[in-house]
Parts: sequence; C-alpha cells; structure tokens
Amino acid sequence: DSFEQCLLNDTYASAVEADLQEGIELGINGTPAFFINGYPVSGAQPYTLFEQAIEQLLIEQDE
Repeated sequence: DSFEQCLLNDTYASAVEADLQEGIELGINGTPAFFINGYPVSGAQPYTLFEQAIEQLLIEQDE
C-alpha cells in the first residue's frame, strides 16, 4: 500500500519536521490553523469569521 510505503520511507521526513518546527515557532498547537495578515485563526471556523477578518484588514489598509 502506498500510504504505508510513504510512512516507512524518509523521503518527506525532513519536510514534515521543518513544517512541525515552524508551527511550534509560530505557536500553532492544533489544526487547522491559519494566519490572516499575521493574525492567527485557530481551529475550524465558519466562513463568516474569515470574511469579516479579511474585510476589516482591507478597510484598515485603505485608511
């Protein structure tokens, strides 16, 4: 099975480890995790939260 082969093969281990370390440095402690212009959004959130956050940032950008 290809999934098991990927787990047993270290081809992507360094990339996964680098992503893990970056997440730790950014304070991410779960998934999904997003950043909107540097602001963290953690966990599964409704579409409206993203919409409002982006709209607010666009308003601030125009000021």
